[in-house]
Amino acid sequence: MAQGIALAGDIVVIRAAALILRFLKAKDRDTFAHSLRTASVAKIIGRALGLPQKELRLLRYAAALHDLGKLEIEPSLLKSTALLGPEQMTTLRAHPLYGARLVESYPPLRTLSTIIRHHHERFDGRGYPDGLAGEQIPFLSRIIAVADSIDAMAHPRPYRPSSLSRQQILKVLEQEAGCQFDPRIARTAMELLLGGKLVWGWHFGQIAGENGADLPR
Repeated sequence: MAQGIALAGDIVVIRAAALILRFLKAKDRDTFAHSLRTASVAKIIGRALGLPQKELRLLRYAAALHDLGKLEIEPSLLKSTALLGPEQMTTLRAHPLYGARLVESYPPLRTLSTIIRHHHERFDGRGYPDGLAGEQIPFLSRIIAVADSIDAMAHPRPYRPSSLSRQQILKVLEQEAGCQFDPRIARTAMELLLGGKLVWGWHFGQIAGENGADLPR
């Protein structure tokens, strides 16, 4: 579980996150939509895992901003339908570092940095950027890893024009439990999918004032 982590006052964090999300929406609507859907899925999984409200808030904001670092990557690379070469993969895999650096430089969101940095680590230690394994990976990052993958499988991607079925997603979660994913989180996601409690889509909250933007509730 996340330990000793605190965010600034809610309204300050909401405005900071909303401002960044508005910028992300203007630059890359696909990544923006994926980010909000991932935040929605992560929140549902987090609730099922019994996270307290404080950690659910952290999870929601980190998931909404998890792909922020893709703003540092050429859109042509993100949209490529071709098989990527080693240099291109290295560039793409730097996005968690870019995202962590961006929120680290923004004081109200600084505590999200570590969570964002590690959302592409694998439970078996073969992920990136630091090759962390098991419980070395922050718990909220492990939840985002599952939510991120579920949304990616459930929607078309540049490298895969069609989405996967629910049964195909369940199969991947089962196969990757203990490998790519934390097995407890993967099992929880499977139970939610089987029970019809994990649905696609997201809720929008309009933040009042000049910093208003779409933010998952």
